[in-house]
Amino acid sequence: MFLCFGLKGPIGHFDFYPNGGENQPGCRSVEEAESDIFNEISSNLLKLFTLIKKLNSGNSQEIPKSIDAILCSHIRAYELFIASIKYPSCKFKSTQCDNITNVVRDTCGVCEDNCVIMGFYSINDKQLAQKDTSIVLYLNTTEGLPYCLVKLGCSKVRYYSYTIRFSPDIKVKVGLQNFGRHQS
Repeated sequence: MFLCFGLKGPIGHFDFYPNGGENQPGCRSVEEAESDIFNEISSNLLKLFTLIKKLNSGNSQEIPKSIDAILCSHIRAYELFIASIKYPSCKFKSTQCDNITNVVRDTCGVCEDNCVIMGFYSINDKQLAQKDTSIVLYLNTTEGLPYCLVKLGCSKVRYYSYTIRFSPDIKVKVGLQNFGRHQS
């Protein structure tokens, strides 16, 4: 089973990809939840329809963890936007780069001239937008409010991802973030 939500390609003047645009810090990955989701759907469709009805009525106390895994990273999009308003000193500085790996490796150059603030205040950077092209921007966030990385001098984030395969059917993916000062 493969679950795909969202669009991979850029569609706006600015296209922001926090943490690479996939699994967000603090959210369970969709890949980890796929088998749980399939089992929940196949074992009890009535429960799923009841859940959807509860979600539509605003009563969502009983969201299964597998469904929450799908929602978590998607809900983070509006949580980041709201955080950009509630915490204006928290700047979601985003930079143009080929991919999130290069952002983490700090190989995208200096942010001063080509940074765009993600969220409500991105409108202030509209002069950087080009009429007929999308600018793809990456940034790293934390798993909790206010989600921005506190900049101590020139802070650097390292993200390490390991996949441990116990058998063809069992694998565990572990991600670690290390926040530290960049030494020039």
